[in-house]
Amino acid sequence: VAAMQTDVRLPEEVRHDLELIRRNVDLEVRLIDDLLDVSRAVSGKLRLTRERAGVHNLLRLALEICASDAHLKKITMRRLWGARVDEINADSARVQQIFWNLLKNSIKFSPEGSVIEVETVNPTPGIIEIRVSDQGKGIEAAMLPRLFEAFEQGGNATTQRFGGLGLGLAICKALTQLHSGTITAASAGAGQGASFTVRLPLAPALPAAAAAAAPIAGVAAVMAKLRILIVEDHGDSAAMLARILNRSGHSVKTAGTAAAAIEALGAAPFDLVLSDVGLPDATGYELMREIRERFGVKGIAMTGYGMEEDFAKSREAGFLAHVVKPINLNELVQTIQHVASATETMPHATH
Repeated sequence: VAAMQTDVRLPEEVRHDLELIRRNVDLEVRLIDDLLDVSRAVSGKLRLTRERAGVHNLLRLALEICASDAHLKKITMRRLWGARVDEINADSARVQQIFWNLLKNSIKFSPEGSVIEVETVNPTPGIIEIRVSDQGKGIEAAMLPRLFEAFEQGGNATTQRFGGLGLGLAICKALTQLHSGTITAASAGAGQGASFTVRLPLAPALPAAAAAAAPIAGVAAVMAKLRILIVEDHGDSAAMLARILNRSGHSVKTAGTAAAAIEALGAAPFDLVLSDVGLPDATGYELMREIRERFGVKGIAMTGYGMEEDFAKSREAGFLAHVVKPINLNELVQTIQHVASATETMPHATH
């Protein structure tokens, strides 16, 4: 669908219909992912991959994802970043998920032409506070104690008008607590807007020499054009991804089997491999172990499975990231940027 939408030869009404299909698919995938995230958090199966990360950079990435939705409603996103220290030890993707959910929530309940403020402060040493405030529908006092419970969204009228399952804030609370933080909500009442405040512990200060050398997660220099190998046995999917990444300036080759991938890697240098997990002649995990040992190329796994054990299998095989199908192209681009700028050393294969 994404590839067809970019085809300028298609009539406008066809592209409009494709956009409706894409949104419906994205909605269903998001609802399933939200349910799984809540389930994992409650059962203790949600694992974090921690690294030093800059809160302001993670906020910037979340704002970029939400920019188109805010633009459609003519909403101004105002940044008030007063925190002088913003490094945390955290799972960058999960913290970004917290911010994305809060921003999405504020945009959803805000009127056209309003303002959403994103503010950071260091209220006390060792703490960073992130506040998202809107001028939206507000929250009745009776709802505040239940706001972060799953499936709570402010009553039937709110659900009927705005849709959704009321899982976003429950996920925010679970992820914040996993990072030893807190999240609270405040509102003067119906029609008075709302604010959500996340408090997270800062990472311990690094010695001066280490601080100068340590990269902050997600902060990449200008993105270089990459040599990418896509390993995917579904020809249409491989061609679609190749076209999109080629349009971004990357040099892209495709392979339909593990054997073809090894042959391609032996014939030319690559910076990154995007590999499906299910291949005709081997698993993507087996392929990545061989790539890691023979070529030392970074890899991203692509699969329809997104449980914690699936992420663990990918990490064990040597993949630096794991994206779940159907692939969200914006998330894939961000993942490619993150992996390309990662300074991790690939571990040796284990047999």
